[in-house]
Amino acid sequence: MTERPQNPPPPARPGAARRTGRRPWYYRREPLSEHEAARRLSAYIYGNILILAALVPFQEDLDTGRAMAVVIGTALSTFVAHAFSEFISGGGKAQPAVLIRESLPILTTATVPMLLLAISWLGWPSAWVAVLLAELVIVVRIALTGAVAARLNAEKSPLRILLSGVIVAGVALLIVLLKVTLTH
Repeated sequence: MTERPQNPPPPARPGAARRTGRRPWYYRREPLSEHEAARRLSAYIYGNILILAALVPFQEDLDTGRAMAVVIGTALSTFVAHAFSEFISGGGKAQPAVLIRESLPILTTATVPMLLLAISWLGWPSAWVAVLLAELVIVVRIALTGAVAARLNAEKSPLRILLSGVIVAGVALLIVLLKVTLTH
Protein backbone atom coordinates (compact mmCIF):
# COMPACT_ATOMS: atom_id res chain seq x y z
CA MET A 1 0.00 0.00 0.00
CA THR A 2 1.38 3.39 -0.92
CA GLU A 3 1.23 6.17 1.56
CA ARG A 4 -0.21 9.43 0.42
CA PRO A 5 1.96 12.43 1.18
CA GLN A 6 0.44 14.65 3.83
CA ASN A 7 -0.17 18.25 2.95
CA PRO A 8 1.53 20.72 5.26
CA PRO A 9 -0.85 22.87 7.31
CA PRO A 10 -1.67 26.21 5.70
CA PRO A 11 0.40 29.14 6.97
CA ALA A 12 -1.26 31.23 9.66
CA ARG A 13 -2.71 34.44 8.33
CA PRO A 14 -2.58 37.73 10.20
CA GLY A 15 -5.37 37.93 12.73
CA ALA A 16 -6.09 34.19 12.74
CA ALA A 17 -7.57 32.98 15.99
CA ARG A 18 -4.95 31.08 17.97
CA ARG A 19 -7.09 28.23 19.28
CA THR A 20 -9.19 27.24 16.30
CA GLY A 21 -7.04 28.44 13.44
CA ARG A 22 -10.08 30.31 12.11
CA ARG A 23 -10.22 34.01 11.50
CA PRO A 24 -13.00 36.21 12.86
CA TRP A 25 -15.81 36.87 10.35
CA TYR A 26 -14.85 40.52 9.91
CA TYR A 27 -11.34 39.85 8.61
CA ARG A 28 -10.63 40.05 4.89
CA ARG A 29 -9.72 36.91 2.99
CA GLU A 30 -6.65 38.63 1.62
CA PRO A 31 -5.27 42.00 2.64
CA LEU A 32 -5.49 44.76 0.07
CA SER A 33 -2.37 46.38 -1.29
CA GLU A 34 -1.38 49.50 0.60
CA HIS A 35 -2.48 51.63 -2.37
CA GLU A 36 -5.90 49.96 -2.67
CA ALA A 37 -6.52 50.15 1.07
CA ALA A 38 -5.63 53.86 1.09
CA ARG A 39 -7.99 54.59 -1.82
CA ARG A 40 -10.91 52.72 -0.24
CA LEU A 41 -10.31 54.32 3.13
CA SER A 42 -10.21 57.73 1.47
CA ALA A 43 -13.59 57.06 -0.16
CA TYR A 44 -14.97 55.76 3.17
CA ILE A 45 -13.94 58.91 5.06
CA TYR A 46 -14.94 61.29 2.28
CA GLY A 47 -18.37 59.69 1.90
CA ASN A 48 -19.05 59.74 5.65
CA ILE A 49 -18.14 63.40 6.06
CA LEU A 50 -20.16 64.58 3.04
CA ILE A 51 -23.26 62.50 3.83
CA LEU A 52 -23.18 63.74 7.43
CA ALA A 53 -22.83 67.32 6.19
CA ALA A 54 -25.80 66.73 3.86
CA LEU A 55 -27.93 65.49 6.78
CA VAL A 56 -27.15 68.19 9.36
CA PRO A 57 -29.32 70.97 7.85
CA PHE A 58 -32.37 68.70 7.96
CA GLN A 59 -32.56 68.96 11.75
CA GLU A 60 -34.25 72.30 11.03
CA ASP A 61 -36.05 71.44 7.76
CA LEU A 62 -37.94 68.22 8.38
CA ASP A 63 -38.88 67.46 4.77
CA THR A 64 -37.97 63.77 4.54
CA GLY A 65 -38.44 63.58 0.77
CA ARG A 66 -36.07 66.49 0.23
CA ALA A 67 -33.58 64.99 2.69
CA MET A 68 -33.62 61.72 0.72
CA ALA A 69 -33.05 63.60 -2.54
CA VAL A 70 -30.12 65.52 -1.03
CA VAL A 71 -28.53 62.35 0.43
CA ILE A 72 -28.92 60.46 -2.87
CA GLY A 73 -27.61 63.43 -4.84
CA THR A 74 -24.66 63.86 -2.49
CA ALA A 75 -23.79 60.15 -2.58
CA LEU A 76 -24.05 59.82 -6.37
CA SER A 77 -22.25 63.06 -7.23
CA THR A 78 -19.47 62.35 -4.72
CA PHE A 79 -19.15 58.78 -6.03
CA VAL A 80 -18.81 59.97 -9.63
CA ALA A 81 -16.43 62.81 -8.68
CA HIS A 82 -14.25 60.45 -6.63
CA ALA A 83 -14.09 57.80 -9.37
CA PHE A 84 -13.31 60.47 -11.97
CA SER A 85 -10.55 62.04 -9.86
CA GLU A 86 -9.03 58.59 -9.27
CA PHE A 87 -9.15 57.96 -13.03
CA ILE A 88 -7.42 61.26 -13.82
CA SER A 89 -4.84 60.91 -11.03
CA GLY A 90 -3.99 57.43 -12.36
CA GLY A 91 -3.18 58.86 -15.78
CA GLY A 92 -6.38 57.47 -17.31
CA LYS A 93 -5.10 53.90 -17.03
CA ALA A 94 -7.36 52.56 -14.28
CA GLN A 95 -10.03 50.02 -15.18
CA PRO A 96 -13.64 51.20 -14.64
CA ALA A 97 -14.41 48.17 -12.44
CA VAL A 98 -11.48 49.04 -10.17
CA LEU A 99 -12.58 52.67 -9.93
CA ILE A 100 -16.13 51.65 -9.05
CA ARG A 101 -14.96 49.13 -6.43
CA GLU A 102 -12.61 51.66 -4.82
CA SER A 103 -15.25 54.41 -4.77
CA LEU A 104 -18.06 52.14 -3.52
CA PRO A 105 -17.63 53.07 0.17
CA ILE A 106 -19.12 56.47 -0.71
CA LEU A 107 -22.36 54.83 -1.83
CA THR A 108 -22.48 52.37 1.06
CA THR A 109 -22.26 55.32 3.46
CA ALA A 110 -25.66 56.52 2.25
CA THR A 111 -27.41 53.15 2.56
CA VAL A 112 -28.53 53.20 6.22
CA PRO A 113 -29.41 56.91 6.25
CA MET A 114 -31.51 56.37 3.12
CA LEU A 115 -33.32 53.41 4.70
CA LEU A 116 -34.04 55.43 7.84
CA LEU A 117 -35.32 58.38 5.81
CA ALA A 118 -37.44 56.12 3.59
CA ILE A 119 -39.03 54.43 6.60
CA SER A 120 -39.71 57.86 8.11
CA TRP A 121 -41.24 59.01 4.82
CA LEU A 122 -43.70 56.12 5.19
CA GLY A 123 -44.79 57.49 8.55
CA TRP A 124 -42.65 56.16 11.38
CA PRO A 125 -40.39 57.28 13.05
CA SER A 126 -40.73 61.03 12.84
CA ALA A 127 -38.49 62.87 10.39
CA TRP A 128 -36.54 64.44 13.26
CA VAL A 129 -35.79 61.02 14.80
CA ALA A 130 -34.87 59.52 11.42
CA VAL A 131 -32.41 62.34 10.65
CA LEU A 132 -30.90 62.11 14.13
CA LEU A 133 -30.48 58.33 13.85
CA ALA A 134 -28.97 58.70 10.37
CA GLU A 135 -26.48 61.25 11.70
CA LEU A 136 -25.58 58.97 14.61
CA VAL A 137 -24.99 56.07 12.23
CA ILE A 138 -22.54 58.19 10.25
CA VAL A 139 -20.76 59.41 13.40
CA VAL A 140 -20.33 55.78 14.50
CA ARG A 141 -18.98 54.90 11.03
CA ILE A 142 -16.48 57.73 11.35
CA ALA A 143 -15.48 56.55 14.82
CA LEU A 144 -14.83 53.09 13.35
CA THR A 145 -12.40 54.44 10.74
CA GLY A 146 -9.39 52.90 12.51
CA ALA A 147 -11.08 49.51 12.67
CA VAL A 148 -11.99 49.74 8.98
CA ALA A 149 -8.39 50.61 8.12
CA ALA A 150 -7.18 47.63 10.14
CA ARG A 151 -9.68 45.35 8.38
CA LEU A 152 -8.62 46.55 4.92
CA ASN A 153 -5.04 45.71 5.84
CA ALA A 154 -5.98 42.41 7.56
CA GLU A 155 -4.62 43.65 10.89
CA LYS A 156 -5.98 43.40 14.41
CA SER A 157 -7.93 46.32 15.86
CA PRO A 158 -6.44 46.98 19.28
CA LEU A 159 -8.23 49.20 21.75
CA ARG A 160 -5.81 52.04 20.87
CA ILE A 161 -7.16 52.08 17.29
CA LEU A 162 -10.78 52.05 18.46
CA LEU A 163 -10.14 54.91 20.89
CA SER A 164 -8.39 56.91 18.19
CA GLY A 165 -11.61 56.58 16.23
CA VAL A 166 -13.35 58.74 18.81
CA ILE A 167 -10.81 61.49 18.09
CA VAL A 168 -11.28 61.01 14.35
CA ALA A 169 -15.05 61.32 14.80
CA GLY A 170 -14.54 64.57 16.75
CA VAL A 171 -12.36 66.04 13.99
CA ALA A 172 -14.88 64.91 11.35
CA LEU A 173 -17.69 66.62 13.27
CA LEU A 174 -15.66 69.84 13.29
CA ILE A 175 -15.18 69.54 9.52
CA VAL A 176 -18.92 68.99 9.06
CA LEU A 177 -19.76 72.00 11.22
CA LEU A 178 -17.32 74.11 9.19
CA LYS A 179 -18.87 72.93 5.90
CA VAL A 180 -22.42 73.50 7.12
CA THR A 181 -21.55 76.94 8.53
CA LEU A 182 -19.85 78.08 5.33
CA THR A 183 -22.20 76.55 2.75
CA HIS A 184 -25.73 76.38 4.18
